Amino acid sequence: MKLGIFGNHTKQQIVRMIKEHLEWIRNKGIEFYIEKELAEKMGVHIALENSIDCEDLAKKCEIVLVFGGDGTMLLAARKIGIFGVPILGINSGGLGFLTEVTPEELIENMERLLKKDYEIDNRILLEARKFGDDDRVLYALNDFVIDKGFYGRTLTIKVVIEGTYYNKYTSNGIIVSTATGSTAYSLSAGGPVLYPTLKDILITPICSHELAVRPLIVPGEYIIEIQVQLENYSISMYADGQAGFLLKNNQRVEIKRSEYSVNLVHFRERSFYQVLRKKLS
Repeated sequence: MKLGIFGNHTKQQIVRMIKEHLEWIRNKGIEFYIEKELAEKMGVHIALENSIDCEDLAKKCEIVLVFGGDGTMLLAARKIGIFGVPILGINSGGLGFLTEVTPEELIENMERLLKKDYEIDNRILLEARKFGDDDRVLYALNDFVIDKGFYGRTLTIKVVIEGTYYNKYTSNGIIVSTATGSTAYSLSAGGPVLYPTLKDILITPICSHELAVRPLIVPGEYIIEIQVQLENYSISMYADGQAGFLLKNNQRVEIKRSEYSVNLVHFRERSFYQVLRKKLS
């Protein structure tokens, strides 16, 4: 097996944890590669001589271990998982909806990886592009969020679904999420929980001024177009709370299911419903 290692290199406890497990990996004779920035932070010869960038990590490895919290998993999904390589999250952060095992369970589950005793959960990605001054495409495993931020008024947000006008929200913003992201910001804004492997798209307004407005679930193949109306101001749209771009008055954004997806390593006895009950209780 060729194993990749990616992690939150800004936290020393995570860097130390990876160093500790690296010895076990070497003793098992497993071929491994480490993401370049992480290897530099580790500062040991064996890490540096096996360091490669994210794209090569995805292309060379059969599975990539991701050390960190859900934020690190979201970053790894866009940088590595987008190439199709399965990723296994080791929860070294907070809530841990996306991470599969704890550090204490890692050695046991590494043995299971070697025996191929695991399953793959395929999760959709969303992609967004704006019309006008920026031709970048952003990808999100959880969600795209438009939030008024420091803008002193509510936003007027026009939503068109599959070419048909749906609604104009008066709200503090809007969230367009995957089923995976339904347990993130959308849940806090009153959205429903979707089973994470569903391919649907969830639209959730943030603090809507209309009492009758509710979140909406649409088929995953539908294209959603959003247009924000504001005066002499720009606001941000973020992918998974990380990457993003600015939107000007009446600038249109198209959001749809991406042709790319992410494969997460899953162990059979870990039920989504058990995790949901534990995390939200």
